[in-house]
Amino acid sequence: MKRNVLGYGIGVLALSVMLACNHEDVASGFPSAGQQAVLVAQKSHIITRAGDEVTPFKLGTKYLLYAVNQENVEVLNGEGTERDNHTIDYGTVISYGSSPISFYGATYGSTTKVPAFPSDGGTTITETVKDDGTLPDLMFSNNLIDQTVSNGYRLEMNFKHAMSKLKFRIVKQDETEDAEAEKKLENATLTKIQVKGTHGTGSLDIVNGTWTYAEDEEPLPDRTYYANATGMEVTTTSQEVPGEMLVFPNEANEQVTISVTLTGIGDSEGEKTVDYRLMEIDEEGEEDGNFQFEMNHEYTLLITVLKDEVRTIAIAPQVYDWIDEDRKYNYLGQPVTFANLMWMDRNLGAKSADCENDWEACRGYYYQYARNIPYILDKEKYDLAIKGSPKYEFLYTYNQYGEKVYGGLQAGSTKTLDDGSTIAVRTRQNIAVNPGDEGIYEFIYDNGSGVWMYGETGTNEDQFINDYWTQSLENHPCPKGWRLPTKEDFATFLPDYTFSTNPWYKGFHHPDPYPGEILKYQEEVIYGTVNGERAFYLIKRQGRDDCYRIRILLKSSIKDGIRDDTKQYYEFAYFSGDKTMSFKGINESNQEELNTRFDWQTPSSIMEIPAVGFIHPHSAFKLDGDGINAILRTSEYNETRGGYNWVFYLRNDYRFGLIDDSRKALGDQIRCVRDVTAK
Repeated sequence: MKRNVLGYGIGVLALSVMLACNHEDVASGFPSAGQQAVLVAQKSHIITRAGDEVTPFKLGTKYLLYAVNQENVEVLNGEGTERDNHTIDYGTVISYGSSPISFYGATYGSTTKVPAFPSDGGTTITETVKDDGTLPDLMFSNNLIDQTVSNGYRLEMNFKHAMSKLKFRIVKQDETEDAEAEKKLENATLTKIQVKGTHGTGSLDIVNGTWTYAEDEEPLPDRTYYANATGMEVTTTSQEVPGEMLVFPNEANEQVTISVTLTGIGDSEGEKTVDYRLMEIDEEGEEDGNFQFEMNHEYTLLITVLKDEVRTIAIAPQVYDWIDEDRKYNYLGQPVTFANLMWMDRNLGAKSADCENDWEACRGYYYQYARNIPYILDKEKYDLAIKGSPKYEFLYTYNQYGEKVYGGLQAGSTKTLDDGSTIAVRTRQNIAVNPGDEGIYEFIYDNGSGVWMYGETGTNEDQFINDYWTQSLENHPCPKGWRLPTKEDFATFLPDYTFSTNPWYKGFHHPDPYPGEILKYQEEVIYGTVNGERAFYLIKRQGRDDCYRIRILLKSSIKDGIRDDTKQYYEFAYFSGDKTMSFKGINESNQEELNTRFDWQTPSSIMEIPAVGFIHPHSAFKLDGDGINAILRTSEYNETRGGYNWVFYLRNDYRFGLIDDSRKALGDQIRCVRDVTAK
């Protein structure tokens, strides 16, 4: 590689650590050639609810920073240190020139140690399991490829975790109803967990984000996760086993084994050790290759102690690694920043954020209000179904044992169990609310009341529904460090006014500026058919220093090169602004002035929301609004009307905006927002 190391100058390349509500809006101007680039770093999240904390990089954190232009000329290879204003000063100016620049970085999140490239050149970082069995939490950034002036001077580096993190939980079979002679697990105690077959050394290339391992390396025989001679009593309620472990991601031909040692099983008071090979399981329950751990993911492995066996199910409580067949996707994607809030770029559970070219993969899980059980539509079976069949036959989730559960039940009815007994579809103790719970996992539809859980009498909703999501962010279905949005969050990029009748197809409209209904800020809108597009153009917080603009387009997906109007989506674009901005004077006859007066070509953020409909809470056939309707849940309920809650509601032929009369029993999609208060 050719070197062109820049001399130290008086300029500062700022690398600031940003959280959703703490960063500045992107400046409205654009850099010219030769202008200094400013990098903005964001700490990516491990993919699971049980991930690490959302906190800024600490004061004094050290970074390895690296940049190279398109001619493969190195323009930066240096170390930086986090300052108290969350910028990194390493004394070197990087300016845009005629050649695009790619930016890379690596960090341990440490104030004393920084990753390093090999002394003979190259862009790989080699790590080895230490004598104490630990690995460093290496993070790297490689998302800024071929950046030019058109990308702006403010560039966001996304640091991902290079390792996979493992945690364990343990639970035993409930023998309460068994005869005394048949009970085998009363004294079950966990004494040791070991992980076998993982790598001891690996080299990460931060440019392409891949690990390589020596061909002649012998896998590590054992890494002890938990060891305690006294042991941990195993109960019928799932418990977390203390500790965590970082491992290198494994290849498809590399098998990882979990070794579990227990005492007090059956008639024997001695130890019993079970080795469990981690395998992928297909739809038929057959083994389908080795289970692969991926970088930037955390996995919680549930050890289930049964009378006849000990088995392990790999779970990530909000990503459901045993559900998704294609493990190449990063299910949280890349965060998108809108109006000082950081959002996921996709719905919770979706495999893609590309609504134009991969619309069906943008369909996430459906959730009922205050119930964290994800429901997946078996779309292939659904499309082939005989018209009139209840949709609940094609709606499934997974119970606490990893078994697929189809179907729906009506609130207040009864469910017949395998032994012939019945259980009321009512109250918290009978209904599974979180993955791993005991109870009913089927989708629960209402009888017109709007709710899926009744109180003891079966005539009114259980107060649990209103309390659960509102009393603690820990109760939300979003991964840890993320949360459900509020209506105030959605109002930052929606019109702060609900349009009650089909606003998209009624020509050009430019009403007077109005105060927002929720946030109360002044805003101005142009909407309808605008310059040939179905669009909303918004000036938010008009007249304020923190003014910005939003454009919303109703768009159709593309399939085999052909536009598909049956699968639509909404594209939101964020633009900076200033307090003097106004649409004044723009009307239908001179609407092209909207493009000459304002820059709508270079948004700082784009977010797409698919119109994948919702699960209607009664037995009628069809997935309601599929292709035309997008509903996203908030965490807030209607305080005056039982059975209803606030939702983000977009439909191409009906209402548009925030509404408070959506039934809690609906199955709606979720788009999570970053929770900067997580500790």
